[in-house]
Amino acid sequence: MSKYGLSGYSLISFLMYLMSFSVLSLIVFEYGIHMNKNGFFQQHTVNSIISLSIACDVLMRDICQAPAQLVMWKECSQNMLIWRFSNKDIGWYLDNTMLVRVEGVYNKNQGSWSSKRKSVVATHIKSITFIPRHTEDKKKIRAVDIVLISDKGQQRCRKQTINLINRVLA
Repeated sequence: MSKYGLSGYSLISFLMYLMSFSVLSLIVFEYGIHMNKNGFFQQHTVNSIISLSIACDVLMRDICQAPAQLVMWKECSQNMLIWRFSNKDIGWYLDNTMLVRVEGVYNKNQGSWSSKRKSVVATHIKSITFIPRHTEDKKKIRAVDIVLISDKGQQRCRKQTINLINRVLA
């Protein structure tokens, strides 16, 4: 027995409880179940992010790796960003109230994805706006402004600007 009344056994049992709780919460958040329009449950593999600010940080981290050359971008509009990175296309868009990140091959002519991996990054998103700022010669994207608004609890991510030219990558 130690000075505080905890033995080695109680410490180990507490650590086992903590580890089992972590594994259980990982399973719950890794496999989200959503109901589709017909009322049937469909399962999506999601990496759930609860906080809007964390979702915004993940989005910014991803866009910081995006190329500045406009020819590498497949779609750059107010509600969708798709660019080519390391032999795959990466896209972000709003699907109903879910912020979605997609990896795969995007066909710009058909507007569809093939061999995709789709992750729901955040839910309860009211709106997202991407504002690309081009260089004067229109050959590069200088920066991307992001405004992300949640419909839950009036959360709002302040306007974030991500510079794609003259950036320092760690």
